[in-house]
Amino acid sequence: MMFDYPSQRFQDWLCQRWVMARGRRIDPAENEWLMGPFGNVDVVADNYVQRLAEDEDLRIDPSEPNAGLFENLEALGLSSDHTNRIHPTIRDFYLHTARYELDAWCEWSRLFRPAGFMMGSLYGRRMQQLNIPTRPLDTAAGLQSRIIQLREKESGAVRYTVWHRQLKSTGDIVFSGIYGAGSLPNGAQCLKAVFPLPRGNATVFLRHEIGPDGSFDLIADGKRFGDGGLYFLLTDRKGRIWSQYVSRLHETLSNYVDNDGVMRTNHDSYYWGRRVFHVHYRIHGPRDRDRYDA
Repeated sequence: MMFDYPSQRFQDWLCQRWVMARGRRIDPAENEWLMGPFGNVDVVADNYVQRLAEDEDLRIDPSEPNAGLFENLEALGLSSDHTNRIHPTIRDFYLHTARYELDAWCEWSRLFRPAGFMMGSLYGRRMQQLNIPTRPLDTAAGLQSRIIQLREKESGAVRYTVWHRQLKSTGDIVFSGIYGAGSLPNGAQCLKAVFPLPRGNATVFLRHEIGPDGSFDLIADGKRFGDGGLYFLLTDRKGRIWSQYVSRLHETLSNYVDNDGVMRTNHDSYYWGRRVFHVHYRIHGPRDRDRYDA
């Protein structure tokens, strides 16, 4: 057995063999829609941000109090009429995410809970990435949410937007991803989220639906390579790129505003039609600007 790089963990090597065995080798030039930043070895956290800025000669702006995941929702292929149908609170959250605080409650199904504990022990907590809590008390104190923008030095234009979320109770990172708009091969515009992993990433494409009540759903439910959904990418020791599309895993994020005017999000993950976990977010704000001056 030969590891792809020094100090590689066996479990990382094993997962990468799975991607190569079940996936396909791809040409980055022919699959630009799928490509995104890769992570470093072992611990991911937000270590990739500085390296990404250096590699692409960008400026890091970690403290803009009004920063959002998007500068405008038309980037997702929404017309102004469609954008106006989204509840104003939800729209403001996506345009000014840094203003908001997040509380979360997480529940794993009985069937998948053992796998959740194993994944957390072997990967999530060590890598500080895709570290979905398995104990309800872990999220009791809420999440610290940060928006980090990487900008062009001359024009100031945003190249990458990083959404970094960690548990206030333990400091463990739950998600650290790069968010933006992406186009599938069929031309459909989606939300594209890239989560760097050791020598690779997990990339999710989510289509959008607007409900009659102004709710805004993001859905990953494709069936084949080129559809929306979850892709794992990695580079092997020869620099070749591999990708595995996980067609049986579907994700739904349902954003709505309750009767008290509070924004809430239900994040549900399904495998073979069975729910894996459910995360409920209570999203409240805007934050007091004085907190950024402290």
